[in-house]
Amino acid sequence: MRIEELKNYGKGYADWTDAENKQVEKAFSQGVKRQLGIIGSIKLIWKVRGETGQMKHHDWSMLREWGLTDQKLLNGSIEVVALAKALFDMVGTERATGMLKEMMEKEVYKARASMQPTASDFKQFEDPFAALRQYFKAYAAAESSAGIAKVVITEESDNVMSSKCDRCAMLEIAKAFGNPYLIYPGVCYGDEVLDARLAAALGFKFSSASMATGAPECIVRIERTFSPGGTKGLKA
Repeated sequence: MRIEELKNYGKGYADWTDAENKQVEKAFSQGVKRQLGIIGSIKLIWKVRGETGQMKHHDWSMLREWGLTDQKLLNGSIEVVALAKALFDMVGTERATGMLKEMMEKEVYKARASMQPTASDFKQFEDPFAALRQYFKAYAAAESSAGIAKVVITEESDNVMSSKCDRCAMLEIAKAFGNPYLIYPGVCYGDEVLDARLAAALGFKFSSASMATGAPECIVRIERTFSPGGTKGLKA
């Protein structure tokens, strides 16, 4: 297998298909219903529509200058933040954080994990770490190209891959809603769960930081702490 043949290689959030978007939306819906019940879910939907409507005429020129010119993608990003804002207002920050994190660990994790390669897929390569590193670099490039986030690889070696992001469209949208933390439990944390579980399944160490919780920049670091065993890199 070639690295480019792995599922969704070189694709980011902007490249999700309609079917994949619906899959994630369905997972969110299932998590919300489990947490709030049918009546609570309906109330949340109305609040989300209200929050989204308030941002209809907001000036998003800065995000467009960053490269986020796809209106559909921008609208979808706004709706994600609007959902967190509505939930925070309904049940409070602490409970909403717990609810969103649990959804990220359960329903949403299952949906998103099905959209990327498994640990077994990476283990097909002579050097799984090199394969994972190349896959992540292609993902980071796609996110940067779409204007979602400016991701820069800061360290790259046989055993370490580290990146930073100091410009994030989702964070700016959360700031426009009045609270940068809004994106952490339902966006950043979801990425952390996905990456951490994959790294753990491969035996690698994962660490991260998020601007949404006060860090100066978002950081993702994956490290192999054991000998690769004399591997020779990726298979052709």
